[in-house]
Amino acid sequence: MFQELESLAALKHGKEVEKLGHEYRDKLSSTIANYASRGLANSGPMVKAKLDLKLELIEHNFKSLVDIWAGLIINRDSRLSREAIQFILEKIENASLNAKKQVKKYLL
Repeated sequence: MFQELESLAALKHGKEVEKLGHEYRDKLSSTIANYASRGLANSGPMVKAKLDLKLELIEHNFKSLVDIWAGLIINRDSRLSREAIQFILEKIENASLNAKKQVKKYLL
């Protein structure tokens, strides 16, 4: 039903992921430098701050997926049908499974 939009959505999402990745790396570098300058490198608060940044990145990624897919579908169909909403939810569910693995790996 939405296969013809896959390549355009992947391109848009790829650009957004690249942008989010740059922002994340900048924030992470700043956070690490901040904690290290206070003698708190690898401390519990620093690990928490890094995890918070990772979770923020994941949240922005989910939001971008919704925005991209909703925009493409509305542009094509002029509305979001129940099927379209279900499709977008499945995209988020798949992304959440990947995010769960990322967070788990990050914590171990």
